[in-house]
Amino acid sequence: MTAGTAGTPWTATQQSRSRGTAMVAVAAGSCGLAGFVPPLWAARQRPHDAAFRRRMYAVAGGLLALTVTAMTVASIAEEDATGVGVGLSGDLSGMLMFLNLVLAITVAVLVRKADVGAELPGVAEELARRRLREQYRQLATGDPALGRSMRIGRPDLPRHLDDGGLVDLNAIPEDRLGPLAGLSAEEAGRVADARRQLGRFTSLEEVAVYADLPETTMTSLRERAIVF
Repeated sequence: MTAGTAGTPWTATQQSRSRGTAMVAVAAGSCGLAGFVPPLWAARQRPHDAAFRRRMYAVAGGLLALTVTAMTVASIAEEDATGVGVGLSGDLSGMLMFLNLVLAITVAVLVRKADVGAELPGVAEELARRRLREQYRQLATGDPALGRSMRIGRPDLPRHLDDGGLVDLNAIPEDRLGPLAGLSAEEAGRVADARRQLGRFTSLEEVAVYADLPETTMTSLRERAIVF
């Protein structure tokens, strides 16, 4: 059992490296013509990272555009007896194809470890809880009465659901705000004072302004807090 357990991380790492190496082979083996494939593959490995996916789609689009341009220039170039493009168009197409190959391989090498994060312990579970929080957040804000009856964001009360760890800043008792919302005693006191002043929060932006919370605290609250 010990050997099997010790071998599991090694196997996951090897599989990850194999997939990344395959992407480099795709770029090199196609002479850069399939250079757009590795960044598309990389984007699929991180469905939760919107910024990374946008960058990869942009890179894939750029490589594809370069490939099409090079092939178009090559198609209009004059050819010698051996079928090799000559003249300005021939030289230009050759340079574009070479540039495309270099960029395609470079990109493939840079993104070959894009799926490593998927192998880290706890990542999949936390991403699942993040999706769960977002689903329950949408349900509660769309139907507040239902959200309250289901006790969404109320880990201080008995209930039969897992909302991913949401905390309703409008309903959690003052003495539980700190521990449940991840606030310091001082921050919890400011949130409680702001809530009494306003009656209830209508947005997390109100929490930030009226409770005068630092951005680091708000970053955490935006992940777990809810007001409805």
